[in-house]
Amino acid sequence: MAYVKVGSHASASACLTYGEYKDGERREGVEVGGVNCTPETAKQEFRAARVMWQKEDGLQCHTVIQSFDDSDGLTPQQANKLGQETARRLAPGYQAMVYTHTDGEGGKTHNHIIINAVSVEDGKKLNTRGFLNDARRVSNEISREHGLHVIEERTRGMRFTQAEQALVNKGVQPWKDELREVVESARDSSRNMQEFREKVEGFGVRISERTRKRDGETGWTYQHPNGMKCRAAKLGEDYTPSAVARSLSANAEREKQQEATSEKLLAAGVEDVARKRAEEAARMRQQQEAERVLRQAQERAERARVRTRSRDDGERGFSR
Repeated sequence: MAYVKVGSHASASACLTYGEYKDGERREGVEVGGVNCTPETAKQEFRAARVMWQKEDGLQCHTVIQSFDDSDGLTPQQANKLGQETARRLAPGYQAMVYTHTDGEGGKTHNHIIINAVSVEDGKKLNTRGFLNDARRVSNEISREHGLHVIEERTRGMRFTQAEQALVNKGVQPWKDELREVVESARDSSRNMQEFREKVEGFGVRISERTRKRDGETGWTYQHPNGMKCRAAKLGEDYTPSAVARSLSANAEREKQQEATSEKLLAAGVEDVARKRAEEAARMRQQQEAERVLRQAQERAERARVRTRSRDDGERGFSR
């Protein structure tokens, strides 16, 4: 069924906005579904859970990008339901939103699954240790249950030895794969190199840097918490300094676009509120004017009745 990527983010609101909007406009053909929350009020519900459990600091959400094999012929509605099932199994008790896009490169159907970092049920923060491996496992389980293809995860950007592949086939996560997972999680949720390094070190992984004398190129070696070391290039092209730097640059640009979209939506919302208030004020003025005209008409009618009664009384007095 799906190729899976994961990430962690400091702004749930920005992720939810990106899921549904692009360049300030609602995405064409986007399919939306909620788990333990209502799509129309997801931002407020996500925040309410964090406020209720007093856990507003740090990461606000975790994301899963789930891409589908074209040959499965899934509709956006079907893909969205599979994304909701993925969220339920991966993070039971947590609020999640699923946005199914078809406007990516090549028009490939894919889900953006956004999971609140705090459980609405017990206030626990989502344990993301092994998150990528868990997301892939759950996604593959669901794909097999529905008779869908399982996309091969190993690309040219990821190098696996025969020994590693043997462990994977047995359901065991190799330590090199754990390094890949840490690097991917930190890379996909960081905006600059300092932030990336801090997150990697937060997982207990160390990065040592060397520069080759012959060409001045910088290389990294990752050290697993178990003490084992591996050069970045041995893990795959995606884990080298240059590849990480490109990803961080793309993240920063994407975040700027998300912030710009949020600002546009906010401005549009403010403008809409102002317009509605102006319309309400105009209605109030019209109503007040109508009431004034009505009062004047009533007053004139009352004066006319008084004059008529006075004239009638005068005529009766004269006749007597």
